[in-house]
Amino acid sequence: GKLALSRRYLFGAPLAAANVRCSVERSPIAIAPPDFTAFSFSDSAPLLPDEAPWPESQSGLLSEQDLQTDPAGHATLELNTEPSFVPLRYLITAAATDAANDRATRVWSLLSHSSDRYPGVRMLRSVYGVNEPVQAQVVLVDRSGKRVAGEAEVELRRARWDCKDPVHSCRVSVDVLDKRHISVAADVPAELSFTPGATGALYLRASSADARGRKARASDSSFVWSESGSGPY
Repeated sequence: GKLALSRRYLFGAPLAAANVRCSVERSPIAIAPPDFTAFSFSDSAPLLPDEAPWPESQSGLLSEQDLQTDPAGHATLELNTEPSFVPLRYLITAAATDAANDRATRVWSLLSHSSDRYPGVRMLRSVYGVNEPVQAQVVLVDRSGKRVAGEAEVELRRARWDCKDPVHSCRVSVDVLDKRHISVAADVPAELSFTPGATGALYLRASSADARGRKARASDSSFVWSESGSGPY
């Protein structure tokens, strides 16, 4: 893409032949729709033994360019966004210097989406008893954070920690307790209930793909305990 820059003096005259130093930084983010603050839109579910992690998005400095304004005070910054499995926030800084070495700096923020549709997951409680049903909700939102209808795959994972010698090491084992294909309506969250029948840390992951096949996923967690076992802490 292109970003059109325009530099002028305080009295309105164009700042011609000015040097403009442009830098572009990027960082992965999770979307945060204001109407769904109780839902998680990022994924922290632990990996299965044979599961490959999603490719990590790059962060930090992407590019630096030196530009010069034309007689009308204009310059154009070329910006190529990177492919990513999660949304990326681009921070663009442009610093213009005139003949007297006076500098003016402006910063822009650009959000590059990785999908047209994102799942959000909410565990209704953080701790459950071993015989209690584990309840959760799933929503789908578009880029603007508004609810949309669609399909999703949900998976309930359990993580169990073995810390016989926590000073030296702990090991975790992860397995799948339940898998479902669900339909999510545009007006209400999809309501889910599970009976895991076992203790441990639970992670509910929801995955969904947009019309172009681009996937997005999110997860939320809770803990199932019993009086005969150890607690979540």
